[in-house]
Amino acid sequence: MSIRNYAKKIGLVLINIALLYWLFTQLLASPTYTEDDLHRERQHAVELARGGEIQDALIRLHSLSEFAEDHQPLWQDYAIVLTWDGQDTEALAQLEHIDLATAPDYFIDDMLAASARMGASATALELAREGARRQPPLKAAIQRTQQQFEQAGDAQTARQLDQYLAASTPHNAQTESTKTHASHSTDEPTSAQTDRSAKQPMRLTQSELEHSAWQARSQGHYAKALKLYKEGAKRFPENRQFALGAALCLIEMRRPLEAQSQLDALQKRFPKARDVKAARVYAARHNQQWSKALALQSELLNKSPNPQSDSMNWLVLAEQRHADNAAAMRQEIANQLRQNPNNRWLREALLVRLTWAQKHQQANHHARRLNPRTMSERALEAAAFSARSSEQNQRAATLYSVGRQRFPNNHTFTRGLALAQAADGQKYEAIHTLREMETTSTMTPDQRIALADTYADQGAYLKAQEHYHTVYKNDPSNTAAYESWLINLSKAGLAEVAYRDFQQSDIDISETARAELMARHTAHTIRRSRSEDYSPKQRLAIAKTALQLSEETIAYLRTALPSEEARWFHAEGDRLRALANLEREADVTRAYEQMRAQFDKTPANDIQLMAASAYLRQQQPERAEALAHEVLAKNSGDYQALETLYFAELAQEKHSAASNTLKQLVDGQAIWRWSEDGRIHRPNPRRLTAERTRAMHQAYMNNLAEAERQFDAMLARAPSNTDIKTDRATLYRWRGWPRRSQRAIDPILVNEPMLYSARQGRFYNAMATQDYQQAEHEVAALNRDFPEKADTKTVNAIWRIHQLDSLNIEAGWSRGTGSSFESDDWQLEATYFTSPWQHHKHYRSFVRGRLALSDFGSSDSIERLGAGIEYRGYWGSWQAELSQSLSSNDVGFSLSGLLQITDQWQATGGYQSYSDQTPVRAAAADISLATLDLGLNYTPNERHGYRMNTSLGDFSDDNQRLQLGLSGYQHFYQDPIHQWTLHEYASQQSNDPLAAPYYNPEQATTVGLGLEYIGVIHQRYYRHFKQRLRLDLSRTAEKNFSAGAGWNFTYEHLWQRSRTFNWHYGIGIGSARYDGDSEDVLRLFGGLTWRF
Repeated sequence: MSIRNYAKKIGLVLINIALLYWLFTQLLASPTYTEDDLHRERQHAVELARGGEIQDALIRLHSLSEFAEDHQPLWQDYAIVLTWDGQDTEALAQLEHIDLATAPDYFIDDMLAASARMGASATALELAREGARRQPPLKAAIQRTQQQFEQAGDAQTARQLDQYLAASTPHNAQTESTKTHASHSTDEPTSAQTDRSAKQPMRLTQSELEHSAWQARSQGHYAKALKLYKEGAKRFPENRQFALGAALCLIEMRRPLEAQSQLDALQKRFPKARDVKAARVYAARHNQQWSKALALQSELLNKSPNPQSDSMNWLVLAEQRHADNAAAMRQEIANQLRQNPNNRWLREALLVRLTWAQKHQQANHHARRLNPRTMSERALEAAAFSARSSEQNQRAATLYSVGRQRFPNNHTFTRGLALAQAADGQKYEAIHTLREMETTSTMTPDQRIALADTYADQGAYLKAQEHYHTVYKNDPSNTAAYESWLINLSKAGLAEVAYRDFQQSDIDISETARAELMARHTAHTIRRSRSEDYSPKQRLAIAKTALQLSEETIAYLRTALPSEEARWFHAEGDRLRALANLEREADVTRAYEQMRAQFDKTPANDIQLMAASAYLRQQQPERAEALAHEVLAKNSGDYQALETLYFAELAQEKHSAASNTLKQLVDGQAIWRWSEDGRIHRPNPRRLTAERTRAMHQAYMNNLAEAERQFDAMLARAPSNTDIKTDRATLYRWRGWPRRSQRAIDPILVNEPMLYSARQGRFYNAMATQDYQQAEHEVAALNRDFPEKADTKTVNAIWRIHQLDSLNIEAGWSRGTGSSFESDDWQLEATYFTSPWQHHKHYRSFVRGRLALSDFGSSDSIERLGAGIEYRGYWGSWQAELSQSLSSNDVGFSLSGLLQITDQWQATGGYQSYSDQTPVRAAAADISLATLDLGLNYTPNERHGYRMNTSLGDFSDDNQRLQLGLSGYQHFYQDPIHQWTLHEYASQQSNDPLAAPYYNPEQATTVGLGLEYIGVIHQRYYRHFKQRLRLDLSRTAEKNFSAGAGWNFTYEHLWQRSRTFNWHYGIGIGSARYDGDSEDVLRLFGGLTWRF
C-alpha cells in the first residue's frame, strides 16, 4: 500500500476522533441544576446571609439565577437578602421576575417595607393590592406602610392604601397556592417543594423529608416536625441533621431529658461536629443551666479561635445571667476574650455586662474596638449609653445616630440622641430655643433663616425649606434665605438636589452663590462617578454629566466672574478630574498643559498624578516621571506618586531605578493601619497592592517562576483575595498556560462577575487559545459594561488588528562552495491571509506563492501558486491548500494540522502530495515528492521546549525516505535585556540505495548543539529593535562516507515598528557535509509581516 493510501486512512481516523471529542465537550459544556440542587444551594446561601456573610450569599444567589431564570423562590430569596443588605432599590427591581400572586405573605411584607423606605408609591400600591386580597395576615403590614407614607407627606398614596384596607377580601378567598406559601416562617425563603410536603413521610426523598421537617419546625409544629425527624433518622441514619432536628424539637416541647439523651448520643457518634456542640449549648441555655452552658461554650470557643455564629451565644448568656453572678460572668468572658482577642461577639458580651455594672470607662474602651455598623442591637445600645454616661456626648450622638439608622423601630436610640444633643453645648440649646421661637409671631427674617439653617444642619430639609420660603414669600427681595437653603443642601451632600431646585426656580441669586453652587454640584458629581455604588454604565453617564457641568461652570465664570481666578483655577481642575474619570488621556494632558500655561499656580497633587497617568497611557513616560518627581518633592512618601514613578521608570527600561523605587514603595507602607487612638488595627490595602506590584516586577524581569512563588505565598495568607488570584492567572498566561489561566479566572468571575481585570483576562485567554467566538463575545461585553476604560480601548485595538488582512514574506539566498561543485540557491515565499470570515471567525482564506531556484551550472526552479483555507480554534488549527505548478499541470494538495492537547502538549501532522521539501534538482528531472509528517511538542513552561517528529517521503522515482528528529531548547538565562538559550538536536535520514539526481544518502545521522543570544538594543512599549546571534556545532555521519563536523554562525536584526508591522534580516556563514565532502555556505535572508 502506498504512502498516499496510508495518509488518507490516518486522516479519516483523526477527523472522526476530532468530531467525537467535539460532541463530548458540547454535551459537558453547560452546567445544570436539579430541583434538589437548587433548594440545597439556595438554603445554604440564606444561611450564609443569616450568619452575616450577606455579600457571599448575594453572589451565590445571583449565580444560581443565571441557571434558573424562572425559579420563583430563588428570585424571592435574592430580593429579601438584598433588603437585608440595605439595597432596597435593587430588591424592588427584582419584582419584574416574581409573580406576586404566588409569593408568600412574608415576602409581600418585606417588599412593602422596602417600598415604604424608598418612597416607591407605585410599587407599594401593587404590593398592597395583592396583600389586601390575603387579609388578615398582611393587614398590619399594609397599615404600617400606609402610616409611613402618611408621615412622609405622600397623602395620596396613604389614602389609596387606606382604601385597599377598607375594600379587602377575606383571607379564605385566597388561592391554595398562596396558603401554602404563606405558611412559611418569615425568616426563611420559600421552597419549591411545598407540593411534595403532602406526601406520606415514607414516600419522601431525603431532601424532601428534611425540608418538610424543617418547615414544620419553623412554623412551631413541633410534634409534626419531631415525627418527620424521627422518620428521617430511621431511614437515613448517616444524616445527623434528622437526629439533631429531633433533639431541638424535644427542647422546644419542654422534654429536656429526652433531648439531652439524644444530644449525648450524637456527641459520641460525631465528636467533632460543631452543630452538635452548639445544640448542646442551646439546650443548656434553654433549660437555664447557665454553668453548663458556659462550660460547653468555652469548650467550643477553645477549639475554634474565631467562631462567628456559635460565639454569639456569649451575648445571650451575658444578658440572661443572674445579677448575683454578674462579676463571675464578666471575669469568665474576659478570660475567653484574652484567648480570642478578635472575637467581636465576646467583646460585645463583655461590653453589655460592663455597662450594666456601670463600669462605663471600661465599656468605652471595648466599644471603641468595635464597628458600630456591625454591632448587635443590644451592644450598640450599651455602647451609646456608656458614652453618654461618661459625658462623651458627641460620640454618644454618633452611636445613637447609627442605632437610629440600623434599628429604626427602637425608640431608645431616638431618645438617647435627643439627650446627647442637649448635653453637647450651646448649639443644641439653640435648637431648643429656636424651636420655641417657631411658635411665636415676632420671629425676624434673620432668626427664621437661622432656624432654617439649624434644621438643615440636623437634616430636616423639608422644615428648613418651609422656613426659607416663608422668608422669601414675606420679602421677595431677601434672596439670602434661598441662597442659604441651596448652599446648605450642597454642603449636606445634596448638591444635585440644590442645583435642580435652582434650575427650576425663578428666584435670582448672587453670582458668587451661583458659582459656588455650580462648583459644589460639579465636585459632588465627580465623586459619584467614582463610587462603586453604581454600575460601570451608570458611572460613565455620571462622568459625562460631571464633564458637562465643569465646562458650564468654567463658561459661567469667564462671563460673570472673570476676576475670580481662584474659582476659575478650581473649576479647571474639576474639568481635568472629570476627563480623567472618562479616561480621555489626550484631553487630560491637554487640559493640564493649558492649566500650567494659563495660571501661575501648581495644580493639586491629585491633578498632577492624573496627568502623569495620562502621559503613561500615551506612552510618554518621561513626562510622567517628571510629574511624579514634582509631587514627591512636596511629599516624599506619596504612595500614588511612587507608584507612577515606578511604572514610568519601568517603561523607559530603567530597571535599576525602578527596583529602587519599588523597594521604597513597599517599605513605605505599613502592614497594619491603626486608629487614631492606637487601639484598632486593620490590614493596609496599599501594602497588599505594593506586594502585588513587587511580585509582578519579577515577571517584568522575566523571572516568572519567582513571581508565581510570591503570588502563591500571598494566597496562602489571603486565600480569598480575588486581585491576587487574578494576577496569578495573568502570570499563568505569560508562562504559556492560557487554559490553566482561564480555569483560575472562572471561579473569580462567579463571585465577582464585574471584576474588570478578570474580564479582561478572559479576553486575552480567549485570544491565546484561539477561541475567537468567545473573544468576540468578551469584546462586546467589555464595551457594554466598561466603555470608558482605557484598557477596553486597548482590547478593541487588539481585536481590530486580529480582523485585518495580513501579508507574510520570507526570502533568502545562499551560496554553497565545495571541492567538486558549487551552487546558488534563491528562496521566496509570500502568503496573503484574508481577514477572518464574517460569520465564522475561526476561518480565513489564503493565497500562497513559492519560488525556489537553484543554479548548479544550469538554472532550475520550482514555481507554485496555491490557495486554501485555514482554521484556528480552541483545540488547534489546520490548513488545507490546493496548489498548481506555473510551469506544468502538476496539481498538489496539502493538509496540515495541530492538536492542542493541553497547555504543554501539542500533536502535529501534515500531508503534502507535492511537498515543499522537493529538491529543485529532483523537480528538474520531473521527480515529485509526497510527504507525511507527524510530530509531538512538549513545552512545560516559558523556559523549556522539546519536539519529536518523523517524516515519511515518497518520491515518484520509487525512492522512500524516512526522517526522524529530536530537538529541545532551554533558556538558561533571562532578564529584561538579555536571553541566552541552549539548543540541542539530533536527526536521522534514510533513503533507498538508488542513484538519484538529488542528494540521497542511504543513511545520514546528525547531532548538534547551538548557543543563541537575543539582546534588546532599544525597546519602548511594543516597539523594539533586537539582535540575535547563534552558533551551531554539529557532526554528520553518512553511510559509506567518512564522518565530519559542521558549524554555522547567524547574525540577525529583528524590528517591530508597530503592532501591525515587523521585519527581520540577517546573514549566516558556516559549513555542511554532503556525500563526505565539506561545503562552505554563505546565507542572506530576511522577511516581513504586515497586517492591513
